[in-house]
Amino acid sequence: MPTTSGKRFVGASPELLVSVTDDEISCHPLAGTIANEGISDTSTYATWLLGSTKNRTEHRIVVDDIVDRMRRDTPIVLVDMHAEATSEKRALAHHLDGRATVVFGTHTHVPTADERILAGGTAYISDIGMTGPVNSVIGNEVDAVLSRFLTQMPKQLPVAEGPSVLNAVLVQIDGESGLCSCIRRISRQWE
Repeated sequence: MPTTSGKRFVGASPELLVSVTDDEISCHPLAGTIANEGISDTSTYATWLLGSTKNRTEHRIVVDDIVDRMRRDTPIVLVDMHAEATSEKRALAHHLDGRATVVFGTHTHVPTADERILAGGTAYISDIGMTGPVNSVIGNEVDAVLSRFLTQMPKQLPVAEGPSVLNAVLVQIDGESGLCSCIRRISRQWE
């Protein structure tokens, strides 16, 4: 992803941010996912996450820098939050509200029904879902997954066959402000 400063962000996994400037590669290790500390209410947990010095630092270093650099080149910024916990996804969406166009979650392969436009104009959904076989365990053959769980033995997981589903979201974006006025879930199944 080119930026106005000449940097290119190469990639970020849940544990490491890598960037390249000319011939120099920079690596920034991150702390990763944290336990929810026994907080069951997602709004309370989101507030707790944003109140954490560790999380604020990670957001500032990684998310804020990337989003701010992208906004110099385009008003439209899409953020894919690949994580398990909906509270982490929701906290990030509130953190970026008004600066990111869309914050959408991925990872669980199960679509959520919490799509909304936040107060600052950022569209949000905890998980878009998956595109893949319906009669499966997140896209893999059921019997192979069951065997793996029941025996606790490693096993290759082939992609399932049969009817498929497409999960997605459709957003309406103002091209000048980069903010959203509408988000709608899409789920289509075919044989």
